[in-house]
Amino acid sequence: MIAVVTAALFIIGPKEVFYWFHIVLFPSDNQWFFYYQESLMTTLMKAPDLFAGISATIGGFAMLLLALIFTAFSYWLKRN
Repeated sequence: MIAVVTAALFIIGPKEVFYWFHIVLFPSDNQWFFYYQESLMTTLMKAPDLFAGISATIGGFAMLLLALIFTAFSYWLKRN
């Protein structure tokens, strides 16, 4: 599943996925709507370029944590 999602992300393009998520999450009539040029994240974090690294880091830690949970659960099942 991770390979399929990663392949789809690279086929579609990370920037297009990033923009699509923001259109879905922050529609123009939403109270959280803001123009890209007016955002502090744009100037301070160089969005969306920096978000790829942040996403990869969070995803990597999530996969590591999931592997640890599965390993611990498997060990627990064998003992019981």
